[in-house]
Amino acid sequence: MLFFSLVDEASFVYLSEMIQHIEKLREREISSFPVVLIGTKHDLVTETIISKEHIHSFMARYEIPYYFETDVRRGTNVTESFVKIGELICDSTLDLSRKQISQWEQSKKNCQIM
Repeated sequence: MLFFSLVDEASFVYLSEMIQHIEKLREREISSFPVVLIGTKHDLVTETIISKEHIHSFMARYEIPYYFETDVRRGTNVTESFVKIGELICDSTLDLSRKQISQWEQSKKNCQIM
């Protein structure tokens, strides 16, 4: 989960640095590392600095499919965002398990019992 404040430009700028760390993980270890983007402080709508266009551009650039605007005080989209990242983690774990099983099955074909 990548969090930024809708009322703080610096927190949004920092996302680019964080996403680069995630990209390194994807390259080296976990190709299906799930990411959900979270805009916090949705309750401060009148003070919002980050535009929807800027957010959607960021999502498109880094291929982030899910975005939630949350308001912790009211509980808006808090549960939904955690449920979504849980689903994505389960899906990526299942994909990884399937790949491992497939690799194991392939390696068995090369074994001979004497």
